[in-house]
Amino acid sequence: MSEVLKPVISTVNFIRSFGLNHRQFLEEIGENDLPYHTAVRWLSCGKVLQRFFELRAVIEIFFNEKHRPLTELQNNAWLWKLAFYVDLTKHVNELNLRLQGENQHLPDLYTNIKSFRKKLILFQSQLRNKCFSHFKTCEIFSHTTETEFPIDFAIETLSALKINFDTRFSDFDAIANQIKIFQDPFDTDIEILAPELQMEMIDLQCSDIIKNKYQNSSLLEFYKSLPLTQFDNLHKFARGLFSVFGTTYLCEKTFSKMKYIKNVYRSKLTDEHLKSLLIIGTSKISPQLQTIVSGKSQLHKSH
Repeated sequence: MSEVLKPVISTVNFIRSFGLNHRQFLEEIGENDLPYHTAVRWLSCGKVLQRFFELRAVIEIFFNEKHRPLTELQNNAWLWKLAFYVDLTKHVNELNLRLQGENQHLPDLYTNIKSFRKKLILFQSQLRNKCFSHFKTCEIFSHTTETEFPIDFAIETLSALKINFDTRFSDFDAIANQIKIFQDPFDTDIEILAPELQMEMIDLQCSDIIKNKYQNSSLLEFYKSLPLTQFDNLHKFARGLFSVFGTTYLCEKTFSKMKYIKNVYRSKLTDEHLKSLLIIGTSKISPQLQTIVSGKSQLHKSH
């Protein structure tokens, strides 16, 4: 991917890093500036490539005026790769966004990963036949050039990405059956369960009340609602899979809260105060303010 990304980043930096160049470029395009690429933010990669492809004609004119012609923009083979990566990063970005957010448990994340891996297989099959149903940028570019689409390059890239995903998520493939049982206990074959779970699972599957709770509540609320005395082993099984954190959402949320808390209007600068505010800001537990206040003889400090 570097053979496409490096020239794009170099071009964007030349335009954005110099005030005069940036102002002149903005005058030519009017609005919707070229975004910077940030290596630690994968989503920016797709946006940069897409915007670069859309403005390629304007960029070529601009660099010719600066007497710095971009040979890549005159190379249709390179432009094909650019168009391909625009579409591919768009699909990866969509997956990235699906994996973010609150209340993302292991079954949700694993489902999205399995779905994307199957999509990669579909993409390979379609691109072999030059079918651009899910590669709209490639479809647009195909109408403007007589150069053949680089099928071998696209298939090789998709195959490498598929292998990468298979390797990275092989640990989850190893516990796929456990995830399925955890996600849908009512559609589980009792015979394949561990002996300590079999009796409890039969009781669970035969209860219409419990099944109704499963259909009308989240997975977390469902397992919390199971009586501990009757489903002790199922509770242990569920806790093991709930404890697998597949996202950094809570960590990122904590840093966002900390950035907000550390402002010039802070009433205290102690670590203890910061820790308390972070717990309140990231937890769903509502503080019992009335109880706290009623236990105080003095509601504010003396001046």
